[in-house]
Order: sequence, then C-alpha cells, then structure tokens
Amino acid sequence: MLAKPPEKQHEELDTILDVKWMTADFTQEIDDAFPCEPVGILVQTQNIEIGQEIDVVIELKNRRDHQAVEYTVYGKVEPDHHVRIIFDQHIDLNSCENAEFEQ
Repeated sequence: MLAKPPEKQHEELDTILDVKWMTADFTQEIDDAFPCEPVGILVQTQNIEIGQEIDVVIELKNRRDHQAVEYTVYGKVEPDHHVRIIFDQHIDLNSCENAEFEQ
C-alpha cells in the first residue's frame, strides 16, 4: 500500500511577529518620544517575501483635546526579515513646539 500525501498542505501565513518603537537610527528600543521627534519603527516579519512592501497604521492622540490623527507608513522587508521605517510624518514645524502627542 502506498502512502498518500496529505490532501491539504499546511500553508505558511505571512506574519508580523513584533513591532517596536526605536530611536531613529535603530540602535535602541524606546518607550516614548518627545513631540515632533523622528522615531524608528522596527517590524519583525515571517514568511513575507524580501522586498515586499508592508504598511503600518499609527494613531496618535493629542493629550490636550484627545483628538486622534492616523498615519499610514510603508516599508520594504529587508533580507533579515525586518522592516525599518523612519516615522516623521507627524512633524509640523509650524506647531512642533506646542504639540503634545502620545503614542
């Protein structure tokens, strides 16, 4: 009797394993950042093709009036299966000194 291969192969799913806030040079993990300070977003992936673009949605809330602002940022999977994104879209030089955001 011959063994049959499984009818349904287990398909590996594209996965984001972890997301961390980092300094903009990606040398240190951070818990918070100053308003208007560029920060790094480090995304660890699994089974996502190298060079594929992924998007990350970030929601920031203003501490004074709790208004939420949403940003979508993009990055490509690198050979070490990480995506490194510099997040600085929230920086408005005209209002930077007075802004207070929380992550």
